[in-house]
Amino acid sequence: MIAGQLRLTSEELNTLCKEYAGVTAKQFLLDCKLTEAKRLLLYSNWHVNEIAFRLGFEDSSYFSRIFKKKTSLTPSDFLKKYRKQG
Repeated sequence: MIAGQLRLTSEELNTLCKEYAGVTAKQFLLDCKLTEAKRLLLYSNWHVNEIAFRLGFEDSSYFSRIFKKKTSLTPSDFLKKYRKQG
């Protein structure tokens, strides 16, 4: 879908992502979503489920597993560790 919007084939998009980011287009998109998830966890009042769905994850438990795999923290533990108490 993204490849088509950029008027590229999926193979061309993957080649570009690997060349410039060192990862596949799918992995690059996932990394972007997780970066946005971190931002939303820290700076919004949304629950983990809402963040997961807004970022396109159909299953919040899958989102939490991927988040933990990539950050070594669950979304809740990430919040406890990094959110500044006001």
